[in-house]
Amino acid sequence: MADSASFQASKVSGKMSGNTEIHGKRLYVTFDNKNTVDYWSLN
Repeated sequence: MADSASFQASKVSGKMSGNTEIHGKRLYVTFDNKNTVDYWSLN
């Protein structure tokens, strides 16, 4: 999934349902169905 990207599981403020992906120019974040950060990368 990620070769040299950072990985961290943490709580997320706010409610989100299902798997959510947030994409930006240099930011990539995915959430699992428990509203926690499943994966994030700052490239």
